[in-house]
Amino acid sequence: MQNATIYIVSGLPRSGTSMMMKILTDGGLEALVDNLRKPDDDNPKGYFEYKPAMKLHKDNSWLGLAVGKAVKIMVNFTEFLPDDYHYKIILIRRDLDEILASQQIMLKEEDKRVDDIVRKIFTRDVEKAKRIAKERENIEMLEVWYPDVVRNPGHEIERIYSFLELDLDKDKMLEAVDPKLYRNKKK
Repeated sequence: MQNATIYIVSGLPRSGTSMMMKILTDGGLEALVDNLRKPDDDNPKGYFEYKPAMKLHKDNSWLGLAVGKAVKIMVNFTEFLPDDYHYKIILIRRDLDEILASQQIMLKEEDKRVDDIVRKIFTRDVEKAKRIAKERENIEMLEVWYPDVVRNPGHEIERIYSFLELDLDKDKMLEAVDPKLYRNKKK
């Protein structure tokens, strides 16, 4: 099974993982999703989630279903990926202030003390995932910054296409980028 590849879109909540999943699926990559969480005002194009991925730390028996497909796995769960597969992870990055602002709007709350705690946790989770990817031979990782995809989609889609080494439709991938959804920008 070591040669079986799973394509993972990872990142922090509100970092652009749903946009990246849409880019990949529009380009022709099948996704492992359950569509339990419906599109809403926060993610009008959909969430592209698979609920078992949120319990990867307890149960990874479903991963075989993801072989050859894209699946969204939050960055704090990537450390629980077993050695049984090869992983190509697209790590979506976004400024932490933008992520926290987006989360506050989505959750309709504002608490600066929570922001400081969450900022430390999020920073730790991203650094840990990057370190693990460097240490493990079965993980390849490409960092992609959300604002770069929105501002220069042609260049970023080319990077993603080259990294995945799949025959995807680059034009459809480009069409999936919607700059109107980049709403919580850092001033």
